[in-house]
Amino acid sequence: MTKLDRLLETIDPARTLEQVSARVDEAINSFRVKSGVIKEWQEFEDLLTAFFRHVENSILGIRVSNSGYAHIDWGRCCRLLKKEYGPNGEKAAFEIVRTGVEGGLYGILKAVAS
Repeated sequence: MTKLDRLLETIDPARTLEQVSARVDEAINSFRVKSGVIKEWQEFEDLLTAFFRHVENSILGIRVSNSGYAHIDWGRCCRLLKKEYGPNGEKAAFEIVRTGVEGGLYGILKAVAS
């Protein structure tokens, strides 16, 4: 195997995606939630913001748990939810979590992590 072959093997997109996917799964599995039932908007926002930071930190290997800018992290999280659930994605996600339909909280966490 040549040096070029070894380099190409290390940057193969399939291999890279597998590594990222494994980190995403680890981030989801290592995030602790007190309850799968959330009825209050602020609790939902706080939980998803913390989860967003947790996943981002896990995937990128960052050890800082809090950026200090929760409103910015929440905005970035909302962009992901809108991409996944449409123009009112954060509201749709809250209803999914509140009612437990379509995978409930776990389904939303998987969508954000993906």
